[in-house]
Amino acid sequence: MNDTPGTKFSLVLVDKLPFKELKAFHEDAGWEAPRLPKQSRGQVQWAVVAVAGSKAAIARLELARPEFCFVTNLAVLGKYRGRGVGGWLLEQIEQHCRQQGIRRLILEPAPGTEAYYQSHHFIPDPLVPSCVKKELPPLLRRRFVP
Repeated sequence: MNDTPGTKFSLVLVDKLPFKELKAFHEDAGWEAPRLPKQSRGQVQWAVVAVAGSKAAIARLELARPEFCFVTNLAVLGKYRGRGVGGWLLEQIEQHCRQQGIRRLILEPAPGTEAYYQSHHFIPDPLVPSCVKKELPPLLRRRFVP
């Protein structure tokens, strides 16, 4: 959802994000310096949201097809928070994962963000207590009925 009239969001998926950019997002969020795993559980992609040509949000996606996508480093720069950027990014990640045949999103919310993810229909993951998950039903084909 694009809540700010006249503002367009765009999404780009990239294989690598410069460490300097990742560090800037972490600092803006008040997080400690980024530490990325040396080995991933699947294919890694970065989702980057731009608003009016400027990077506004990022997320690291570990795609473990067809079972899940583990989302980490999801951050929205402070000046873009409260404008629908994070929700729009989550929607785009869901759509991308559905197109890849992935069945669920999993993420570990930062302290204090649990209610935000619940508002986007994430629920606690009983297998990993520190994480939340969201089941992604497959895309349904629309049938034309005259």
